[in-house]
Amino acid sequence: MSRWKITHLVFYSKHGEIRTIEFNKGVTIITGGSNTGKSAVIDSIDYCLGSSSSRIASFITERVTHIGCKWKNNDSEFIANVFRLWH
Repeated sequence: MSRWKITHLVFYSKHGEIRTIEFNKGVTIITGGSNTGKSAVIDSIDYCLGSSSSRIASFITERVTHIGCKWKNNDSEFIANVFRLWH
């Protein structure tokens, strides 16, 4: 069975910089110490998937204008859900 997978989460800063989180093929496990941004990754993906409200942490919304997700299914891929962040 072929499924769409998130391959990248992209953050566009207010200063023109781009930060990308690349997810490996297969299972991705997000680890790290307390207050290092793990939940922010999940909240950002939730926002890109069309959540009715944003729970993205202020340390991101103060620095970022847009967030996007890159999806892949076999040989097809697209970037979707690039949203303007409002805070």
